[in-house]
Amino acid sequence: QEATKQRVEVGGLYVHGPWRGNGFAGELIHAAEQEAARLGITRLFAATGTAVGVFERAGWLGFDEVRHQQQVLTIFAKRIGEPHRLP
Repeated sequence: QEATKQRVEVGGLYVHGPWRGNGFAGELIHAAEQEAARLGITRLFAATGTAVGVFERAGWLGFDEVRHQQQVLTIFAKRIGEPHRLP
């Protein structure tokens, strides 16, 4: 259980079309980071094919790419409460 608590995946992030470009995705990511810190989670992971720039601007590090259902996904990680570095 401790290992599971240390590494969590952020998934299902979606901002409806008319609201995109207003910083809401970044705010959702930041809220997930704050909640992870509150819960004692030290690493977050996410995969995206469309929001690469959002995760990069939020300080996440892309460390791998995978093909899933004919789409290339970038795998991101962020250590919570530590300087940025690869997982």
